[in-house]
Amino acid sequence: MEQGRAHAGLSAVLSTVVIAIAIAGCTDSGDNGMQQGPQQIAGSGGAGGTIPVSGTGGVGGSTAGAGGSGSAPAGSGGAAGTMIAGGEGGSGGTAAGTGGVAGTMVAGGEGGGTAGTDMSPDAGPVIPEPMDLGVGDGQDVVTIGDSWMSYFLNGGGIEGALDRADTDYRHYSVAGTTLTSSIPPQWDSALRDGEVKTVIMTGGGNDIMFSGGCDTKEACEMSVQRISDMLNELWTKMSEAGVQDVVYIQYSKNAGTAPSENRPATSPTPGICITGPIRCHTVPTTEEVAATDTVDGIHPTAAACDRIATSVLAYMEMKGIRR
Repeated sequence: MEQGRAHAGLSAVLSTVVIAIAIAGCTDSGDNGMQQGPQQIAGSGGAGGTIPVSGTGGVGGSTAGAGGSGSAPAGSGGAAGTMIAGGEGGSGGTAAGTGGVAGTMVAGGEGGGTAGTDMSPDAGPVIPEPMDLGVGDGQDVVTIGDSWMSYFLNGGGIEGALDRADTDYRHYSVAGTTLTSSIPPQWDSALRDGEVKTVIMTGGGNDIMFSGGCDTKEACEMSVQRISDMLNELWTKMSEAGVQDVVYIQYSKNAGTAPSENRPATSPTPGICITGPIRCHTVPTTEEVAATDTVDGIHPTAAACDRIATSVLAYMEMKGIRR
């Protein structure tokens, strides 16, 4: 994102391109996007879900169950389905027990209670909510990115807004930079300067604008895939260096010039967001940045940047991200 109107397709292009990458799979402040499957918590045993399954008198389903263990039959009166963790009272094998039906279960409890939340059949493994990593002095939190992060015409961009919110994060963003070449070195500099636990970033808008990457629908889809691949490479390096969370700030759909008809219907998920251990998050900004809330059609006003910073910090607290 370069300074001024000369680079008017910038962050916005991506924003309108959906590269804001509500990238399927990442978590955003509305809990959609980069999240690795719904949370599933088994109750203290017994019945639950939608398909009867498992041990004596117990029922299971797509949540948790009572009785049976493993992917094995349950005792009399029930039947076992595929289970990741079983409760007490069942036995091994793969067939269903007497008088029951097999079903899919994620976690089993002990005898006779009720199970937790339902889980869709195609959901991922159980991912427990992490402990709150707490508030530090800010020196293990860094910001990288383009002119949405750092821009002198709007009070310093989002970095300036984070400073006004009384944080003391380390800033490395530079206006006009790209994921292709100049944002990754910002990460390298941040790592050389000290331990990093959380990265807050923007990126990808200039990559599309500078290449005309959304001139057609086909080109736009290819551009979004390339950006996802570049984020995957960068975030993998962060994960290997010990970063626990990366927070990707989306560009507002109200900023930029990319034709809406060229935007892809879906966006790919960086593989590292599925395999972990780094947690990927996205924070949308369309509500914070209306069409009238830019200084040049691309960059948010100082007031809009303040709203973005407030949203980011609230999200980090809610998710227990180091901050």
